[in-house]
Amino acid sequence: TPTPEAIAEAAEEKDISQIKVQVLNASGVAGKAKEVADWLEEKGYTGIETGNIAGAYKGVIVAAGDDLGLTEKLVAQLGEKYEAATGEIKLADFPGFDAVVVFGK
Repeated sequence: TPTPEAIAEAAEEKDISQIKVQVLNASGVAGKAKEVADWLEEKGYTGIETGNIAGAYKGVIVAAGDDLGLTEKLVAQLGEKYEAATGEIKLADFPGFDAVVVFGK
């Protein structure tokens, strides 16, 4: 099991401008995915696509597959502005992306 320090170091080594992130809006509020995407762009992410998704998701959910460093980094960064957590979604359901962020109700 990786230590929290090892996870943080792995996340710092990633060039976040090269990470493909999909931000999906399940909140029912128009423009939420773009709002989150714009905020992530301010953090340095550039490969962001937005869209909508149906479902009863709650809060902000992050999935980055087996990449614990990226998952923890996104949760921490999103946690600066939103209440973010992991769970409910699987990255495998969103091919072509390194991470997925769902903004729920």
